[in-house]
Amino acid sequence: MLACSGAAAVCACDDGASVQGSAIVVARGAGNDPAVAQSDAAAAKDAGAAPAGLAPSLWSGCQGLATTYCAKLATCLPHDMQIDYAEPAVCVQREALRCSLGFVAAGASTALTALAGCQHQIGTQSCDFIDYGGPPRCWFEAGQLKGEAACAFDNQCIGKFCQKSGNSPCGVCANESALGAKCAPNQCAAGLACVFDGAQKSFRCSTKLAVGGACTPGAKYESLCGYGLVCAAGQCVAASGLGHDCKTVGCNHDQGLDCHKQTGKCVAIPMSTAGSGCSQSGIGSDHDRECFDGRCLNRNDRGNGTCKAYAVDGGKCESWTGSACRVPAVCQGGSCVLPGSAKCK
Repeated sequence: MLACSGAAAVCACDDGASVQGSAIVVARGAGNDPAVAQSDAAAAKDAGAAPAGLAPSLWSGCQGLATTYCAKLATCLPHDMQIDYAEPAVCVQREALRCSLGFVAAGASTALTALAGCQHQIGTQSCDFIDYGGPPRCWFEAGQLKGEAACAFDNQCIGKFCQKSGNSPCGVCANESALGAKCAPNQCAAGLACVFDGAQKSFRCSTKLAVGGACTPGAKYESLCGYGLVCAAGQCVAASGLGHDCKTVGCNHDQGLDCHKQTGKCVAIPMSTAGSGCSQSGIGSDHDRECFDGRCLNRNDRGNGTCKAYAVDGGKCESWTGSACRVPAVCQGGSCVLPGSAKCK
């Protein structure tokens, strides 16, 4: 990579490739071209279709929700968008699929009220409302399955939460967690974060903190500080921007920035295409290098690995050494499996 400059973050790479906007840098690897990734993204977009048995009104609602969510994600978390979906069109296809599969599951609520209301909330709320793992938990009503019943989706459960272990597509029904309640990842109600409460020595659902709020550096699962903020000296402050000093105040990771070890300045996290090198720990390098439209796999003990493109649904996968699956699919038994494709017992 040569340099990044300007408010729009125009970044030039070793071979002349560049990406403008949202501080994203894509580095080409040997034998790889971003045009290939864009071609794959277009193919994924065209593959979207409503699941069998889904009412047209629900499919339309899911597409609307996904469109609004993905537009917000591209604005608020552009780095995550590049890693998970490559482009908004792929995001819409996959998130509409996630939503619609939930509606055809046994015991799932098929009410449209929450779906429309959630779409409105996503479009009008601040970036604090956006989750890192899919649309906020406001798009569905409670389902019919009682606690401990086998499930694949949250909206099958009366308690509005399907608790899963690891990459399993199946789980058991439990209760969504409210403000102050104990929580697991993705269990908190919309707008809340699951963070470690030092006083109670457990993870609890909390609201995101504003500037000046008391915080604990290194909080797990989700940052306790609000969007664009970091925890420094025990309080939430505005994160350092591109080119700014990061020795005391961390960089704005929401916008894809990382602290360069040698210069002590915030830089755009370089992104490699499939087949190129990556690092997600920063060990032995000046900064992280993440993957455009893929995952960093085959990592060694220094955190360095190789970018692998996502496997197609039903394709072969291996979470550590092979291809990863694109959400909402998970790697099960060496294949990318969509939730709800197998009966949960």
